Amino acid sequence: MNRKKPLSEDLKFAGEHIRYAFRHWHETGITSTLGGLLNTLRVAEEDMARFDRHALIADHWEDLRVALSYVELFGDPNLHDDDLPLTFEYMLANIKEDIDLVEQLIEGLGESFKFADLPKSKAT
Repeated sequence: MNRKKPLSEDLKFAGEHIRYAFRHWHETGITSTLGGLLNTLRVAEEDMARFDRHALIADHWEDLRVALSYVELFGDPNLHDDDLPLTFEYMLANIKEDIDLVEQLIEGLGESFKFADLPKSKAT
């Protein structure tokens, strides 16, 4: 899909965030379109939802499937240095935000929009 007009500020922000956050998934072939990314995020969300929301991810590392790939985007859960422990509840909130941004992009650009065509942040 070629866009003729510039992206709105909301879509530009969402596109830059998603391109930066999931660049590893694109580079390794996990995703190439917005629809594919959304599907992978939903599968990862379902994978995490199998566990108690208050359980620590580090305690279930070996039990994760697709969600492991998502969690690894944030680094080693044992080295998590935020004030909040790295629980499934914490990561489910993160993935929900990412899903919302991808859905916003799909609404404006379509499911078949190529990940590589998302706008790049000036910082990257």
